[in-house]
Amino acid sequence: MDEASSSKEHEMQSGDDETEKRLAIEAGREAEAKHNLKLEQREQNLHVTGRPDEDFFRTLDGSVKKNSTFIKKLRTMTEQQKDSLTTEFKGLNLTRYIQEAASAVAEAKLKLADIGCATHMCTQLHQRYAEFSPMLLQEFEKHFQGGIDKSDDKSVITSKYRLGLRLVGELTCAGVFVKQDEALSLLISMLQGIIQADEDSHTHLPVILSFARHCAEDIAGVVPRKQRLLLQKYNISPPKLKLLSEASQSKFHTMLQGYFLSVKKCLLDQHKELHKRQRKNQQILQNKGELSDERKEENEKFQKGYDKLLTNVSTLADILDEDMPDLPEQHIAVEEETAGGSIDIQFPIPKSESEMDPYSLWEDDDTRVFYECLTDLKTKVPAILYDNQGRGRSVSESASSDATAPAGDTTAAANTTATTEDDQASQQLTQEQV
Repeated sequence: MDEASSSKEHEMQSGDDETEKRLAIEAGREAEAKHNLKLEQREQNLHVTGRPDEDFFRTLDGSVKKNSTFIKKLRTMTEQQKDSLTTEFKGLNLTRYIQEAASAVAEAKLKLADIGCATHMCTQLHQRYAEFSPMLLQEFEKHFQGGIDKSDDKSVITSKYRLGLRLVGELTCAGVFVKQDEALSLLISMLQGIIQADEDSHTHLPVILSFARHCAEDIAGVVPRKQRLLLQKYNISPPKLKLLSEASQSKFHTMLQGYFLSVKKCLLDQHKELHKRQRKNQQILQNKGELSDERKEENEKFQKGYDKLLTNVSTLADILDEDMPDLPEQHIAVEEETAGGSIDIQFPIPKSESEMDPYSLWEDDDTRVFYECLTDLKTKVPAILYDNQGRGRSVSESASSDATAPAGDTTAAANTTATTEDDQASQQLTQEQV
């Protein structure tokens, strides 16, 4: 029975290995074919030959109405319109509308799924009209000049740079920009801008992640780790990425690598903070028996943010073929609650008195004030019980006063004598209490 089970497991393992090997071979061939197709397209765009002459354009439709309609469609083009736009383009004479076409592409409201259609239409325009390429590059430079204004809404910046980086990167690799040095300078400036604006908060990580996922192989010359390890396992060589020079690829790789180190440090800080929160939660449960609703909401929000950051950093690490940081799981010891309680010297009670901390030992501010803010006894106890200097007149002063008082004022003298005796008795009682 054991031999049969072992044989079956061996067959299943062999089948899995064969399937994995077949997938590796297919992935290698697909990557090679894809890269060769990009190289061919790039060469065609960088060295366009046989552009049509004026006689050809006279046979096309140059009417204002149809050309204006086409320009409007470029501003809202989608992947589903790719074939219809191509057919319409081939019948139009856009010689007098090239500037408008370049501006429409640079300002187009696209989705990531429409980038392929935009790249295709730019290729068609570039191969027919020589002036389109420099005009398009100028429009993108105008659109992204001045860098990022941090006062702008986050969603606006995210949308603008997610599409901009991806489209400019695709057009640069495709060779649509004949002036490659200027195109690369623009792309570097855009990438540096989003990285510098994100060096503290890392709120634009999805933007850089999207750019790296689609352009890192061609622009930075790096193969994702999972793909590289799969190909190496079966001795399959990954394609040599030669769209850009090694010097240009090295610049982009260094920038992306530096950003990855920054988000990796952020992940480690968030990991420590997560365990700190878990420790505090345990202390609150020991002291109070439950967490407040506000505390639970804060924990859930922080956990979701941490999980999202962990997923994005892990994906970026695979794309750039980098190592993930070690994230040790810290054991939270559950201490037995003693009768007198305990004080955590690692997380002491805050010193602020203006606002109660959720981790405080006191249930509310009144309880804390009762134990921490001692009342000034001088404001509560009569002065005669503690002030030796102002305890009233002495006995001799009282006697002198009695002697000089009028003879008929016996009642006042008697009251004065009684008061003096009461004072002496009070002083004696105070000294005995001390």
